[in-house]
Amino acid sequence: MGSSRSQAKEQSVMESPAGDIKEISEEAEEMLKDLPEAQRESIRDLLIGISFSRSAWSGPLPPPEILKAYNKATPDAAERILKIVEAQSIHRQSLERAAISGQLKESGRGQLFGFIVALSFLMASVLLVLKGHDVSGTIIGTVDIVALVSVFIYGKYSQKRGKEFKRG
Repeated sequence: MGSSRSQAKEQSVMESPAGDIKEISEEAEEMLKDLPEAQRESIRDLLIGISFSRSAWSGPLPPPEILKAYNKATPDAAERILKIVEAQSIHRQSLERAAISGQLKESGRGQLFGFIVALSFLMASVLLVLKGHDVSGTIIGTVDIVALVSVFIYGKYSQKRGKEFKRG
């Protein structure tokens, strides 16, 4: 019994497909039954006046009932809405393609520049060792190799964390 009572409280108005309010809930009618007819009608009108219905949808298109209502208000409105949604979808997809392409180019440039910098330090290290600066050359070479290894380890760690974040 508690379940049907809570359902009656949640649904305070009944709506027709056109959105017109037809009646108040059975629970409200039950509460009004002992009142005189004139008072019952004014309270019923007040309840209907302050009751409302709300609907929502997610996604680019409204539900078919809404599209039909648009068509009633303006001929071919649903067709125009569909064209707008299609155009917006094409636009969004082209922006996503451009963003992904830009990210790939930026990543490639970063790898190339990183390789050039690492190679430069490695060549400097070899030149220092050849010129007789063994300690300096060894330190620069070691730091260069440790930096390269750390970048790769951090990159793998970041990828793993990103995958876990997307899953979880």
